[in-house]
Amino acid sequence: MITTLTVCILASAPSAATVPLPASAHCPPCPLDWDQSGGVDGDDIAAYIRDWEMGEPCADFDRSGGIDVEDIAAFWHCFQLCSC
Repeated sequence: MITTLTVCILASAPSAATVPLPASAHCPPCPLDWDQSGGVDGDDIAAYIRDWEMGEPCADFDRSGGIDVEDIAAFWHCFQLCSC
């Protein structure tokens, strides 16, 4: 089952960008707040990298069907430009 979740809202965009996420209890509701601490900070980057290294399904940030370096680039891009 795949659900769609609003990942981030670009400051310059009038509408939210969405990506499909696998239905999983491990996927954070706000993917930028990866550690689910209530704020977006460097700890979220570390938590994402840890899950990426472990091959967690939610670490497929670009939803390509595989976990690779492009996911880190997509996460970093959204981390810099988006908000929850």
